[in-house]
Amino acid sequence: MKVLILSENTVGTDLYSGNTYRNIGATDVARRLDSRGIENTLIDWFSHWPKDLLQDSIITYLKDSKDPIIALSTPFSNHVTYSIENVLLQVKQELPHVKILLGGNRYFEKGLLNLVDYFFVGRSMEIFEAWLDGEDMSRFATPYPNVFINRNVDVNIEKPVIGYFRDNDFITSKDIVGFELGLGCKFNCSFCSFDLRNTKNPLLQQSEYITQFMEHMNNKYGSEHFYLADDTCNDDTQKLRTLLEVKNNLDFDPKLAGFYRVELFGKQEQQELWEQLKLTGVSFGIETLESSSAKLANKSGNVDKTVDILKKLKQLSPETLISSGIILGLRGESEQSFLNNIKRIADEKLLDALYISVLELGKPNSDVYDDNYVSDMSANPEKYGYTITEEEDFRVSKKLMHWKNEWTDSKSALAIRDKADAYLRSVNFPTGLSSFEYLNFMAHGVVSNVPDMMTYTHQIEKRSLSVANKIRKEYYTKKSEWIKNNHKT
Repeated sequence: MKVLILSENTVGTDLYSGNTYRNIGATDVARRLDSRGIENTLIDWFSHWPKDLLQDSIITYLKDSKDPIIALSTPFSNHVTYSIENVLLQVKQELPHVKILLGGNRYFEKGLLNLVDYFFVGRSMEIFEAWLDGEDMSRFATPYPNVFINRNVDVNIEKPVIGYFRDNDFITSKDIVGFELGLGCKFNCSFCSFDLRNTKNPLLQQSEYITQFMEHMNNKYGSEHFYLADDTCNDDTQKLRTLLEVKNNLDFDPKLAGFYRVELFGKQEQQELWEQLKLTGVSFGIETLESSSAKLANKSGNVDKTVDILKKLKQLSPETLISSGIILGLRGESEQSFLNNIKRIADEKLLDALYISVLELGKPNSDVYDDNYVSDMSANPEKYGYTITEEEDFRVSKKLMHWKNEWTDSKSALAIRDKADAYLRSVNFPTGLSSFEYLNFMAHGVVSNVPDMMTYTHQIEKRSLSVANKIRKEYYTKKSEWIKNNHKT
């Protein structure tokens, strides 16, 4: 057996398309293959490769194998697979015995049945290992013989992931690499579609493993920019203790960004840890500054406390970029109250950046899906005060539900968002940005501090995208040459 892993995470998501983040889930596939002595390599950013070069590289790598496997890792959207459909169909013509696996996505994509031989739906590492080891697959069975789903995730198998990189991954100091402090999130916000939400005792990563990883990446590849891939990085204070222990044990100053819960920083210990950590950037999910809206969404409704915490955090670590998502369309607001709250955020400088998203209600357009990925609000919109007015196909395996509530609807909300964005631009306040983008900007060498980013946001975005395109081109040039030179027949 010989496995070629194809990974993509820069398209089809809300993630900044100029990011140079390496998909750690795909590297975990490589780790588990290596542990079994199965020859493998990983091609990253496959949608950015020239199609002919990608096709030639896949065929060159796999053509000497009697049991060739292509493992597709597209955790955010199946639709990116369609961008290389013709490439993979041509590979199957050249290598008729090749098997294609598609893993990690939320829904079974029926439109890919002509291309994919096995679908592993949802969190799929346990499925993949069982399939690799020839185990009985009946516990993952669906109505389709080649489609498998894991409805009982075992956190002893789906452990927090630490990136796993090898020399032929051609890591540079401008790449973002990552790890998870723990698995799952203790909270259960009604609009959230993360699968392991409401996890009361999340499995946590040991500090020594994180330290070893970061030291190795810095010493060998010059890595300094690390993204914490947790759903929530401070739902357990031990995560922050672990992170500080790791940082104190390193002989370099890592740049760290991730997603956090703001009200938890109201705790004295978390504030003390925050001050010592001096994080590069944080993204919060504040979502609203309207108390009634927050309560209806199963979040803390104490807006005054939230504002006080934001001001305190900036005082304790002024160099940290603080950003948050804001959801437009939650009940309990009005157009004027929403716009007033956006103006307040900018005028009082409660945040350094924000990203406004219209409330999205969606449901699977598939007969096999992991229902853990469907938010409570999407599953029961009427319960939360939303009337569904129509449904729209979205990315083949998903339907968007157009909604209305007592003050707006999903289409009118777009115009309100434009008004909010227009005001933010008029006062030079960064919008559409999170700590993830900021970390990329820093890795790409186009910004070094929060004031510069806030002043020159548009220029910085353009320069960062240019750097990212250059990095990806250099990567696929080196990777294709490595395949060509090391896998001749």
